[in-house]
Amino acid sequence: MGNFKSFEELACWKEARNLRLFVKTQIINKIPDSEKFALIDQIKRSSRSVGNNISEGVWKVSLSREHSVL
Repeated sequence: MGNFKSFEELACWKEARNLRLFVKTQIINKIPDSEKFALIDQIKRSSRSVGNNISEGVWKVSLSREHSVL
């Protein structure tokens, strides 16, 4: 997976963060009021989960590497 100290250094995590900010600042504001209640929470959670999944995957890989060394 390369040499990095934190998942925050990964380009894919940075892009996921950009996606989350884009959704928050550009997409949510354009949803009609009649649909906001049903959609906003789901859109926020799904855009946030991309970065969370990347960081969780990095954590699992680093754990498996530690166990293989032991």
